[in-house]
Amino acid sequence: DVLANLATAYRQQGQTEQAANAYRQAMLIRPDNGIAVKLATLLPVIPSSRLDMEISRERFETEIDRLTRDGVSLTDPYRDVGVTQFHLSYHDANNRDLARKVATLYRNSSPLLDYTAPHCAEPHGFSEGRIPSGRRIKVGFISRYFKNHAVGWCYQGVLRLMPRNRISVTAFTFGVGRDAVWDAISAEVDKAVSLPLDIQQARIAIAAEELDILVYTDIGLEPLTYFLSQSRLAPMQCVTNGHPDTTGVPTLDYFISGAPVAPPNAADQYSETLVNLED
Repeated sequence: DVLANLATAYRQQGQTEQAANAYRQAMLIRPDNGIAVKLATLLPVIPSSRLDMEISRERFETEIDRLTRDGVSLTDPYRDVGVTQFHLSYHDANNRDLARKVATLYRNSSPLLDYTAPHCAEPHGFSEGRIPSGRRIKVGFISRYFKNHAVGWCYQGVLRLMPRNRISVTAFTFGVGRDAVWDAISAEVDKAVSLPLDIQQARIAIAAEELDILVYTDIGLEPLTYFLSQSRLAPMQCVTNGHPDTTGVPTLDYFISGAPVAPPNAADQYSETLVNLED
């Protein structure tokens, strides 16, 4: 445990080689699939060169493929692994196929992730592109960073300015204390829900809202929403560019971005269907 914690500290500091050595030493004492995945997904925070970046990407893909072939098993990926592929997004490269491989590894390794909310199991208007008649569309927005953070600053206004005659807005975050931004968001939406830091309990609470659409604002910034997004909690599930990279997660239907910031070939870089909003 001490060596695993040391590896995490090195990882956060960008000392990749020291982190890898500490992970390997930990596994010599006690083999652990969660540590094996953390070692496989270890990337330099700042590559020393383009060659260093390319070598790290090749190693990343090779290790993910190997763990997938070996049928690695995880009880709870959030607790066993608890990291994201954050630094891939800074490589100026198409990450779609790598992201899909990582999502496949997690889905195959952990039956815990395979969950569909009861109200999503039946035919729903959104699956045929129809809007439910006679009521407002129930839209949920979820982030661990709906607080005094860049995500909170950016999306507070988005939530506030949703057309409330047609849409009811529920904001979800996790285990917050008193925070001015979350308090403001809570006052401006139809409902605010603070979720537990647990995949199973959180998704039960979200499923209870019987949403039509669930929007993840920043998948990739932290692990809990990444793993949570692999459940089907609304008939339509979207991600937007609080963290501007594809997820590879098959239960996310749309990536909401903007035409002014998207290159011409952008759609080829997303596992989700890309929706580019105009100015």
